[in-house]
Amino acid sequence: MGKDEFEACLKNTALENKIVEQRLVASQELDVNATPTFFINGSKFSGAPTAEEFNRVLSGLAEKS
Repeated sequence: MGKDEFEACLKNTALENKIVEQRLVASQELDVNATPTFFINGSKFSGAPTAEEFNRVLSGLAEKS
């Protein structure tokens, strides 16, 4: 992305409004109130999980498939 494209993106209020709208939807409908928040097979993980936590959850899913 060049400088002109980057600056145009920053000035794009329609895009900004869409992002804000989607954040509001996520906050209300999915009860997202922390960054980062991950959803894995319908389970919500808030905050910054460790690599070990991710490995435990994902390994368990891999064993089931």
